Amino acid sequence: MTPVLLTATVTRPVICNLGAPNVASLLAWARADELGMQPTREHIDKIDIPVVCLWRDERGWPLWAATDMYPLGEQTEHRQWLHRRFPADRADFGSKLKVNLAAGPYKEKRVPVSAIACMTWLGAALATDVDAVRRLIERVRSLGARAAAGFGAVHAWTVEPFDCDERFILERRAVPIASGLRGGHAARMPWTPPYWHASLWADCVEAAPCF
Repeated sequence: MTPVLLTATVTRPVICNLGAPNVASLLAWARADELGMQPTREHIDKIDIPVVCLWRDERGWPLWAATDMYPLGEQTEHRQWLHRRFPADRADFGSKLKVNLAAGPYKEKRVPVSAIACMTWLGAALATDVDAVRRLIERVRSLGARAAAGFGAVHAWTVEPFDCDERFILERRAVPIASGLRGGHAARMPWTPPYWHASLWADCVEAAPCF
């Protein structure tokens, strides 16, 4: 077991609509991508990653020894807008040259989201294989949601030795009450990859607000 510090330098604001991204979630995404087995909403898999497993629930889903990613230094939280517009370049291929943009499947949308603008993000993990962590994290080119729209674009990663222990990790990630590893006020939230799959959410003690 080797404690490591992961540092991401980003060039766009990060959208944290499910909370800050967790290092384990990023590594699980990268491992699934490496294996060509990205999870879908119809089928999800447990993905092994080179990080210490601290606990498993009754279904076998793992609590990885990895913190959330935290913004470091100067930062601002502000509103961004996501747009969905009808692809005008495809209009000539329709049976009618008239599209209802006010309702139905082609309705245009302008959705507000909260984003954090900060160049440097930090996370930590208890690695079982540092080289594997470094290889996987290099596959991750964005943090947070809406990567297809350019948010959270990662310019570079570094993985370095770090002085931390299991307690440090547990205080900086969501921990299920059922694990008995942390106590406190609980709320239903994601805690194991894939974070977006609500069937895996549980009553958890949330992460500390700072690294």
